[in-house]
Amino acid sequence: MITPLSTYRLQLNKDFTFADALALVPYLAELGVSHAYLSPILKARSGSTHGYDTVDHTQINPELGTMAEFRNLAEALHERGMGLLLDFVPNHVGVGGSENPIWLDLLKYGQASRYAEWFDIDWSAGRPGATGKVLVPFLGSTYAEALSAGQIRLKRDGEDGFAVWVYDNDKLPVRPEDAAALIERHGSADAALEAHTGHEGDFETWRALDRLIASQNWRLVHFGAGGDEMNYRRFFVNSELAGIRIDRDEVFEHAHRLVFELIADGLVDGLRIDHIDGLLDPKEYLERLQAQSPKPIWLLIEKILAPHEQLRPDWPVDGTTGYEAGAQLIRLVTRAE
Repeated sequence: MITPLSTYRLQLNKDFTFADALALVPYLAELGVSHAYLSPILKARSGSTHGYDTVDHTQINPELGTMAEFRNLAEALHERGMGLLLDFVPNHVGVGGSENPIWLDLLKYGQASRYAEWFDIDWSAGRPGATGKVLVPFLGSTYAEALSAGQIRLKRDGEDGFAVWVYDNDKLPVRPEDAAALIERHGSADAALEAHTGHEGDFETWRALDRLIASQNWRLVHFGAGGDEMNYRRFFVNSELAGIRIDRDEVFEHAHRLVFELIADGLVDGLRIDHIDGLLDPKEYLERLQAQSPKPIWLLIEKILAPHEQLRPDWPVDGTTGYEAGAQLIRLVTRAE
């Protein structure tokens, strides 16, 4: 393991990929840096400019390139005596949209979802009648205005399923029992869809869709309601970043499986852990990370330290990237400092 002496941050996105980073390796070597420090590389929401909105921990973000291209980058760094640090996000995932299969399963099956305990959700919170529902504050207007404007639509989802789409962007799956009841009532999936979308602008169509929405495991509201009625843990006030329970064994194993494979293959030399303050028990998480990592790693954390505060000596980390006056430090703050 190469001890980091200086790092160079590479912010990856669809316009700056693994291949683009590979072309910079000779330049980084000339600068004399010891490690390239990559932004998150797991699959994020399409078009993400930062990568902190992970939607799938099981694959590399295809907008950044292929696994082979990532391997080429890591090997090129190692051939020149440099290492690779990887930014990793254990606190939250990207929700909304239509790309996070775990979130979509939660919305579809509610408390019966196998992932219901993967998120911090207060199922008893909310207005009367909202018990057992996940708040989805993704509307830019009132619910009534969006419904009447045709911005909330029912669409087919597979052969026998349906989903409500908001602005053609946010997918909200319909409960399987409701989908089955619609098909039975109307005789076919196409006829059921027609009854809820075939007369746009007609009050009866709106009412039918509204009745369907009322029975779902989610409650669709204006984004402003999130401040008062939010019932899932978020990243600060960002409703599109939902906290996950990384303290649960199955969540930890799922989230780290691919990253641990990259470490085992010798491609990744260290991790920078994002938003450690958001975790239930940061010390326990870090101890587990060190214990289960297939190889020793250089472990850094993003820790907000007040001017009078010191990094806790019982945390098994090598340092923090830290914050100072709201700006992330470029240098590494290690125990020696």
